[in-house]
Amino acid sequence: FYYNYRGISISLKIQDECGKLNINNLTNNRWYGIAQRLFENLELNTDLVDAIRDWIDSDDEVFGNGAESFYYEGLGYRPLNAPMKSLYELFYVKGVNDKIFKRLKSYLTVYGGKVNVNSAPKEVLLALSPQMNEDAVDSIIESRPIRDLTKLKELPGFDEELYFEIKPLLTVRCDYFQIEATASYGDSTVTVEAY
Repeated sequence: FYYNYRGISISLKIQDECGKLNINNLTNNRWYGIAQRLFENLELNTDLVDAIRDWIDSDDEVFGNGAESFYYEGLGYRPLNAPMKSLYELFYVKGVNDKIFKRLKSYLTVYGGKVNVNSAPKEVLLALSPQMNEDAVDSIIESRPIRDLTKLKELPGFDEELYFEIKPLLTVRCDYFQIEATASYGDSTVTVEAY
């Protein structure tokens, strides 16, 4: 939505957060594997997935190429060792910088659980299973809105095995949204983000 009146412009963006991967699920091995595939699809270092997992897991044992207290105390803080409440907490995680955060922001969230098949980007859908292919993902995107997950079985690129593998990971609805409002007047611009 965009509105301009006498030099004052207002824009409003609403985005479904459930089409993204909830990083607080990474302590679960299945979601960890999905995150690994997503980062590979995005051509990002998969060591970042280990670091995020270590940031939120409750122990102080380094997982893979992650980091725990020993690393973070040298920076003056300790790992969270709990679920993140904001995606911006990623800036504290080993290896995450502004460029990486901007790349990940469209694919990761701290809200919801399952992935909304109606709003997930292609990269997230491809990461759901090693058997997921471009044909299956394209058929999902072309068939939106999908109101009943059982319809996935009928789509090109799907078979029963793939359907039953990814069905527990999916939903067709969402209760979490990002709202971004921007107002501009002259040289001043203000943006407010809420979830």
